[in-house]
Amino acid sequence: MSRFTKKTALISSLVLPFAFGAAANAAQITEWNYTVDNSFTSATFSSGNGSVTEQDNELSWGSNSIRSSVSIDDVSNPPVLVTNNAEGVRGGTFVHNNQPIPAAAKRLQAFDLTSTLSLSARTPVESEGKGPSALPITFSSFFTETYNGNGCFEGSASVCDDIFSLGNPEFGGINDNGNFEFAAPSFAIDGYNYTVFLEIVGLSTLTGEQCQIANASANCIGFLTREGEVNRFESNFRIISSAVSVPEPGSLALLGLGLIGMGVASRRK
Repeated sequence: MSRFTKKTALISSLVLPFAFGAAANAAQITEWNYTVDNSFTSATFSSGNGSVTEQDNELSWGSNSIRSSVSIDDVSNPPVLVTNNAEGVRGGTFVHNNQPIPAAAKRLQAFDLTSTLSLSARTPVESEGKGPSALPITFSSFFTETYNGNGCFEGSASVCDDIFSLGNPEFGGINDNGNFEFAAPSFAIDGYNYTVFLEIVGLSTLTGEQCQIANASANCIGFLTREGEVNRFESNFRIISSAVSVPEPGSLALLGLGLIGMGVASRRK
């Protein structure tokens, strides 16, 4: 047997077993345990009278007697997160206690809200405990404390609604529910890719006038909050998966058979 034929036979012996076993992916992770840690960072405030407070889960501002705040509540007793379930699971509650802040008082201007999701596989049994590093998703927001008087903008339900506008809309898009979703970086486990999405219910495209008042670009993303009320917005997580792309077994088998054929032809020569 020639040296070429020996090499061809060796390659074929390596390719063929892989070809017939390539389709046997490990089991997809179908259920996850999870925890969510929400926190505020990078808050900025205007100058003025009064004071501000900054904590991981709450920001407040205003005069000594009239104050507004935003807070985030982590989800308690989280349910099981099911892969490819469009409804998802709760990630926390964003709350804006919106009070009529005096014009001369300090007020919120911008902040980052980061939701960090930690995942641990629940089923199947052979994947139990597996998971990626913690997945942070950051919602960068600008805040507009509007004039509290007559002549509010179109769509305002109070006198007058305040406006939150999104600072990083390029990291997501509007989903089928009409809400904006952020996508975390994808990760792979045992032959499957997984991507986590964070949805803020009520976060959607604002009107041209609303974007203009918020000093944002046209078709900006944001939401309105009613003056004198406690406004709540829920966040949800969902996870989707797909098999990692591998060469088709049939193609690999043909490659192996072709190499064998080349070896036979060489031997006949």
